[in-house]
Amino acid sequence: NIELKTGIKVETLDSENQLVILENGEKISYDACLVATGAHPQRLERFIKGNEEPRENVHVLRNWNEAGVIKSACEDAHVVVIGSSFIGMETAACVVRKAKSVTVVGMEKVPFERVLGMEIGTIMKAFHESKGIKFCMEATCDEFKLEDGKVH
Repeated sequence: NIELKTGIKVETLDSENQLVILENGEKISYDACLVATGAHPQRLERFIKGNEEPRENVHVLRNWNEAGVIKSACEDAHVVVIGSSFIGMETAACVVRKAKSVTVVGMEKVPFERVLGMEIGTIMKAFHESKGIKFCMEATCDEFKLEDGKVH
């Protein structure tokens, strides 16, 4: 029972009365409110050689349309997810059933370490491993090796 409203601004979050007031005056009541304003993904070309131009098989998740492209591209593919926090781990969890394999590359010792700590990160890593996700932790990606315009 989720209703998605796009293209409209929230004017006020009235936590005392548990109301969200939209720019058009509409009021939405809630029992619990999650504020998920999103994030801006890191631009890979700043960190990884070989990614200065778009690549057919390299994707960045920024919006709903890109999620569909990623979902299609992962089917029956060996998938590498760079990033082991919320967006990266959610992506890995969503594609693991369709992909041949999924490997997450992360800088920390365990996923979510910087935001949730070592203990919860260890539990989350074990959970995702039980679903078939592999991890390459305490690692970074320095360069994409190209062959015929694709990363291999």
